[in-house]
This record gives sequence, structure tokens and C-alpha cells, in this order.
Amino acid sequence: MRGLALLPPIGLLRRIGVHAVPRPDGSAWDHWTYRAQPQLMLDGGSKTRADVAGTQVEVHVGHMGQVIGIRARWSPLSGEQQFTDLSPLPTAAGAPGSFSGAAGTSGPEVKYIHDGDGIPQFYLAPYWFVASGDGDVDVVSASPYSLTVGVDLTRQGPSGMRLTALASGGSGRYVYNWGAYTLAGIEAGIRTIGPGTQVTVDKGKTRATASTISLPIGAYIVLLNVKDSATGAFKHHQQQVFPWPFVEGDVETSAPQVA
Repeated sequence: MRGLALLPPIGLLRRIGVHAVPRPDGSAWDHWTYRAQPQLMLDGGSKTRADVAGTQVEVHVGHMGQVIGIRARWSPLSGEQQFTDLSPLPTAAGAPGSFSGAAGTSGPEVKYIHDGDGIPQFYLAPYWFVASGDGDVDVVSASPYSLTVGVDLTRQGPSGMRLTALASGGSGRYVYNWGAYTLAGIEAGIRTIGPGTQVTVDKGKTRATASTISLPIGAYIVLLNVKDSATGAFKHHQQQVFPWPFVEGDVETSAPQVA
């Protein structure tokens, strides 16, 4: 498989497993399935590897070792690299400095994230993966180019609802661009909303730019592009939002503190 541009380098594939696949009638074994996890080097010295979450390579090997099928979730890389310091893990998310680039180890890990098909993404950046108490995994920025984005319903009333977006990571000087489409009217396409109303919010020791928009009551898929105006870091975010069914009247929910 060496030299295929659609696959990561052979030296950066971590084997997940090899399994024998039976024939449909169960009379004999049909072929082997090999699965591997793509990785990237995490440091300039090429000593630490990190998995690329959201990617996988699957190869089906048949009679006499012939490759009979390939399935890869991977995007060819340009070869360009941007070196930066790894951001420490916030104390609230875990023990600072205790990480491993290798999968399968305990404690917080650093992984790259591949956002997937159809998602605008210009580079791969590292993130902390921290196991939470309820069995979920929290994703935290691990470099100035690793943005995370959250959208919350911060006000709901008869006239509509207000959504607030706040990014994390980078300089805090974010530029937002909103879009949305309704689940009840997908055929109408995406409505471009623009930057929304931008405000500066207090995030403890730092300040960051948030953005708010207003929409009529309904269920939506909101699409949001966020760019760090200082570093050029970029993140695309998609999220389903809908009104709270048990709220009556005009209600203000929790929101970032405006500085």
C-alpha cells in the first residue's frame, strides 16, 4: 500500500486489529480485515505520536494476500507544518502536563481532530481528550490554533429565541459568521445570517469575543464559522438547536458575563 496518496504514511498507522471474516453461508473463512488508526507526529523531534480522531483505514485481504477492498476516512495532507507550543491542560479539566500521545492509556490524551466529510477544515490541530465523570469525553484546546466552539440558547420568549456562541482557544479575538436552516424547511436551503451582535465576555483571567443572534421559535441546524483575528486559526461548528418545551413566557437563561 506504500505510495498511495489517499492513505497516511505506513509508519504512521497504528494497528487496531486483524479479523477473519466468514463467508455469508458460514461454510469457510472468506477474507481478512485489517484496521488501522492514522497518526501524526506531535513534536518537531518526531518522538511523540498522536492519533487523528475521526479517521480510520480498513483493508480487506483475500486469497493469496490480494487486496480486494480498501476503505479509508482520511484526507491527504499538504505537507505544510506550523510549529507552536502545546497549551497546558486547564486545572479544571485534569492534571496539567499529564498526557500521552498514544491511545489506550489512562489519563488525558492529546489527539488531532479530523472534522469529517463536508466540513470546512484547512488544517489538523491537537486537542486534549479528557474523560468526564459521566462517561463522556470533553475536548479542550491544546494549541493556539485549536479552537472549540459552543452555542447556547440564552433567551426564549414569544417573539423568538436568542443564541449565543463563544469560542475557546487562541487569542480570544474571534470573528463569527452565522448561518442556519430549519429542520421543517430543509428544501429552502441555508439562510446566511452574518456576524451577529458581538460582545466581549469575561472568562475568568481572560476576555473573549462572543456573538449572539435571534431566530424565530423553531428547530434549526446552525452553522458557524469562527476565525481568530490574531492567529488566523479557524473552526467550523454545526449544532442542532430547539426551544425548551416546558418554558413559559420570556426567560433569560445562563449566559457569559459581559465585560
